[in-house]
Amino acid sequence: FKRNKKTLWKDQNVERPKTYEMTQNEDGSYALIDSFGEVIELGTPVNAANMNNIENGIDGLYDSGIPSYDSTRTYSNQSIVKSFDENNNLVLYVSTASSNVGNDLSDEDYWKKTELRQKNSFLIGDPILTLSSTLGENEIWLNGAAVSRTTYSNLFSIYGTTYGSGNGSTTFNLPNFSNRALWGSTSFGTISAGLPAHKHYMFSNDSNATSVDNRQNMLTATQQVASWWYSGYGAYVLARSNVSATLGLSGSPTQNSIYGKSTTVQPPAIKVRVKTRYQ
Repeated sequence: FKRNKKTLWKDQNVERPKTYEMTQNEDGSYALIDSFGEVIELGTPVNAANMNNIENGIDGLYDSGIPSYDSTRTYSNQSIVKSFDENNNLVLYVSTASSNVGNDLSDEDYWKKTELRQKNSFLIGDPILTLSSTLGENEIWLNGAAVSRTTYSNLFSIYGTTYGSGNGSTTFNLPNFSNRALWGSTSFGTISAGLPAHKHYMFSNDSNATSVDNRQNMLTATQQVASWWYSGYGAYVLARSNVSATLGLSGSPTQNSIYGKSTTVQPPAIKVRVKTRYQ
């Protein structure tokens, strides 16, 4: 950027400010002529040099906004310029070198591509949680749909085929946030619902069971067993004939109103819709 000296504008200091004499012109009109006595200090003159300083000086009018890239200008480190991509989208670049002149914006040794973000805006591809069913301009729902790799090329460059390869050539799948919770991770993808494998034991009063292991594993293929429905627990209890058994549960799960309300473990939750920007 140009770094001409700023003009420090000063009023003219006179003995009698705003004092004038009225004289008559030859055509009969009248003119007001300054009559303020001695000029104590001259003010800043209005001339071409000072007006150019207004245009081009530090923080001048010309550079007060973000200028378009000019290959003939010299840019200092951290200078910002604007350009437009093939879709006529505004793109900002930051100079990463001093005395940066004539270097193409695509040269990563001299320029870093950045984005102009407004307050509370989101980057392309970021999930946006909303309680509205309305899509804004350049937004799309993240519902697992297969979409064009060309139309949504910005998203394809971010997601790739991580969430599905679509038809394998011209489409890809968006992330599907429907019926899923967010999970912090060091990688991307999805996690299926699941529970760890575990066991439930029954304990017998059989006197032949002389150890904890025997009491927990009291049934064998050669033992005569009887079975009955253990009322309220939703499970069968098996034991040797004429030998009582107890199931290691306390209280009936069917007495709780949440029992059987979900096919997987489900804490209390609130539903939202998730979308993103694609350009």
